[in-house]
Amino acid sequence: RPRAIRKPTAAFKEMVHFFFTPGAGLWAVILLLYKFGHASATGMLRPWLVDQGYSLEDIAWILGTGGFVAGFFGAMGGGWLAAKRDRTKLLVYLGAAQVLAIASYLWPVLTAHSSMKVLVAASLDHFTSGLATTTLFTLMMDASSKDRAASDYTAQACLIVISQSLATAFAGYSAQYFGYTAHFLISTAIAIAAVALTALILAAPRVRELLKPLIGRAGQLGAIGALILITCLMTPQSARAQTSDSSSTGSYEFGLGYGALLPGRTVKGIREIMEGFVARAARPTGSGFLEATLYASRGYGDTYSTFAVDYRALVWDDIFPTHAAAGLHFDAISPAGRPSRFTIGWQFGGGMQQPLGSSGLSLREDFSYRLGGGTSLLVLVGLSYELR
Repeated sequence: RPRAIRKPTAAFKEMVHFFFTPGAGLWAVILLLYKFGHASATGMLRPWLVDQGYSLEDIAWILGTGGFVAGFFGAMGGGWLAAKRDRTKLLVYLGAAQVLAIASYLWPVLTAHSSMKVLVAASLDHFTSGLATTTLFTLMMDASSKDRAASDYTAQACLIVISQSLATAFAGYSAQYFGYTAHFLISTAIAIAAVALTALILAAPRVRELLKPLIGRAGQLGAIGALILITCLMTPQSARAQTSDSSSTGSYEFGLGYGALLPGRTVKGIREIMEGFVARAARPTGSGFLEATLYASRGYGDTYSTFAVDYRALVWDDIFPTHAAAGLHFDAISPAGRPSRFTIGWQFGGGMQQPLGSSGLSLREDFSYRLGGGTSLLVLVGLSYELR
């Protein structure tokens, strides 16, 4: 019997389902504000180091080694704490610790700075950020409904991406108009306000009930509007100019990576998280990149392969190397013990691409929310190389 075709309205309802669950409006406010101050502060750390005359080797040691190691142990510790403690209270406590870590950047900024001072501040910041982020992501899983876990978690993750993108854009303007010292003070103040609001929403039921009529509906509508409009329309003229310049050189991009497919309930025959490898090739156009992606995974006796064609546009690339993408995907699904089937759908998402020196090599992270043949989330990390 022929399979029923899902209506576009059903796919849209799946995408925005989370925002209409009880308490989602207030939780969306937390997701948009909780990491804003941290992203704003760290977004200007690297430019500050460059302006102070630090070499690439110093920056690599401070952020690439010290920051990465501290963040790794922070994430591990955050997972342990999230499993042992009350997560809502823990989110407030770790938010307060994150405020102190952000304020620690004022130590090298306001005094005679040195590599050791910056290393200590950056390591402290990455460690506390790892603790807080892991707890936040765990609570995002708790907030996801069982029957739409992938869709609900993706919607929340999109709010985090939107918040950090807005924060890095704000950081550039703030540092330009107010200076580095004032910018780090402003970022610290924003983080304090975010933690205070988080504490009111999570730890004070009476206050939460008073705020719900004021913030709940606004948070729902604002989150949906931001998710749709910012993803589709926020590419600035400066980013378009940069992609136009890069296209004039005739450069191409090739990449390899690894990632996981998180299937929703509606992906028939695929119940477990699938891990696989990805290969990419991209060609610049007048205002972005036309990209082809091949992803293949196998696990639990199932095989899942997909070929996608996306248009990728740079977003605030002059401030932070982020991008947004949308396109079509063609899937081949072979569940264990069942006939193979083919599906077609569309997708949207984004990510970051951080250059590794001037060699043309860069580290790239992406997420893609996929509709068609079910709903799923594809998360990828890998390396890209620009060939001129």
